[in-house]
Amino acid sequence: MVPHKKYEMNHLAKLARSELKLAVLLSRPTMTAAQIEQVSELISIIDVTYFRELLEQHHICPCVYLNSKNHFVTLFPDDLHAYLHKKYQKNIRQSYQRFTTYGELLHLFKVADIPVRTLKGIPLAKKLYGDIVKRYSKDIDLIIPAYQINKANKKIMTLGYECNVYDQLSKNQQHLYLQSNKDVIYTRKTGVPLELHVRPCQYSTALSKNYTRQLFNSSSLEDKSNYEIIYLCWHGTQTFYHRLKWLLDIVLYIEYLKANDQLNIDSLVLLANELNSMRSLTVSWILANTLYETPVPAPILNFYHRDKVTRILVNKSLNFLNLSEKINTKRFRFDVYFYARLIPQGWADKRLLLMGIFTPNIDDIKLLSALPDKLFILHYIMRPLVFFYTRLRPNKS
Repeated sequence: MVPHKKYEMNHLAKLARSELKLAVLLSRPTMTAAQIEQVSELISIIDVTYFRELLEQHHICPCVYLNSKNHFVTLFPDDLHAYLHKKYQKNIRQSYQRFTTYGELLHLFKVADIPVRTLKGIPLAKKLYGDIVKRYSKDIDLIIPAYQINKANKKIMTLGYECNVYDQLSKNQQHLYLQSNKDVIYTRKTGVPLELHVRPCQYSTALSKNYTRQLFNSSSLEDKSNYEIIYLCWHGTQTFYHRLKWLLDIVLYIEYLKANDQLNIDSLVLLANELNSMRSLTVSWILANTLYETPVPAPILNFYHRDKVTRILVNKSLNFLNLSEKINTKRFRFDVYFYARLIPQGWADKRLLLMGIFTPNIDDIKLLSALPDKLFILHYIMRPLVFFYTRLRPNKS
């Protein structure tokens, strides 16, 4: 590595505050002796209040609690340890609910002859963490073929789920909804939320179409790991990895592939380029190197130094990981919206995202709810006006 490039990578590492470094070390399912030693040095110099804010945002409390309990119980303040214990116990209960609900839903779809696959969730937690309780999750993500959505919707309702959006729409409005939304969200009083996807990504990009095809191609002998890790990279990059949990998934996935002799960098990079996802893959890997010291392969590093957009995304992600920039702000929403349209490299995907600006979404449908169903085409015509109105109107006090 040439000197100025080495300096730039070292500079990135220095952007991480001590509290974030501590969160990173404690977020792992298991720790090495060297990592334990680093934690011991960091605990005494952290701002506990800020550290707790990091834990709230990054959804890594289960592993942080277990590591602190096993190695540092006397070094953590009592109130912080009590807070972590409470979070861990809650995650145990939620994990049990997710596991039983997950089985219930899979059985429901099998009986109804609806093809279904899992995105992230329990299988990923088991593969990467070894114990589903160690990975925080609040919902279940399933994906079905888009043409099965109405049949699936009726079946899900028999389990006591409710859908306060999709179910209230007319047939034409449902069609509009699914053009700009990748999933339908369900809630149940006695269970966990369900996100039922009709595609992995918001629009039918190269990644979305090809990953879906791989998920449902039961006759294919091709390993789906490269598709899955690229999808996870896309998912985290979309919102600047403001949850450290998502970056940890990438780190553990890379380590899992290495441990099982399944990491073929050339094949992974080739596929990422084919799926217009090289920026997402590079952002994720550089962040993994910056925070978790994951070695960076030459093709990834070379792309990072060539591509200005990737470098901007890495720096913005570090700001959100550090809480230097807040996520519950208009600026965050604008940045997510703006930079999501820069991430794809291929013009076909860029065109889809640009067209999405003029595709009616649920806000348009609600705002024009009085529009007769037979005139639903007016949603497209009025979309530019609604788009600017919803962004320029003053906030209600």
